[in-house]
Amino acid sequence: RRHTRYISVTGVQTCALPISKFFDRLTVGVRGEVESVRKTDSLEGLVQGFSKVDIFTFNVATIPVTPFVSGAIGEKYKVGNRFEFYSAGLGVKAALSDYTTLEVADRYRDSFWKSDKYATNEYSAKISFKATDNSTFALRAAVERGDSSYDTFGASYNLRF
Repeated sequence: RRHTRYISVTGVQTCALPISKFFDRLTVGVRGEVESVRKTDSLEGLVQGFSKVDIFTFNVATIPVTPFVSGAIGEKYKVGNRFEFYSAGLGVKAALSDYTTLEVADRYRDSFWKSDKYATNEYSAKISFKATDNSTFALRAAVERGDSSYDTFGASYNLRF
């Protein structure tokens, strides 16, 4: 039950739609990536729109743990080729402190067009450090196996607005 006041109007909200709680757990964004590939001495990249939904939170000892699901669609740019893809993932994140979060995830990604041979699973671990209320610095390691296989390590700066 929540009281609201706006200018000269006063009201009482006795119930909230459950969908409003869903949006508190939803993250939507756009991501771009450029990478140098050693074995082909080339640049590759991607652009994608993504979403991530926190399912629920529970405590392990005193650490809040939150499983999540994610999905994305985008376009991958490789030497002499570009194609559209989709991805779906599952993961869990743990708030180790007010400033540090650990995330472990599994993501499946594939091209919409089977001729592009892009079916891969990626297993990743990421640790994020809160820099400000709207930004984080993160370190991430990943192993990708399937039609393409490689291991990556990266650092990122993320800004929320």
